[in-house]
Amino acid sequence: MECKKAIEKYHEINHFLEEKDLLSIERLYSIWRKENLLLKIICKDRTYVFKQINNLESDNEAKK
Repeated sequence: MECKKAIEKYHEINHFLEEKDLLSIERLYSIWRKENLLLKIICKDRTYVFKQINNLESDNEAKK
């Protein structure tokens, strides 16, 4: 699962989500920046959105 591997790179986030009883991960597609990774993460108690900003334009993206 590509989405799960993306989350596993971020140990603290992965640990947090495992504690929240992770049910599913779905990739969302950005209409603004297709190279960014957006994930909809459904846990037992609520839903989270994870965004990995493209490294090439991270300064500009973070300011927006």
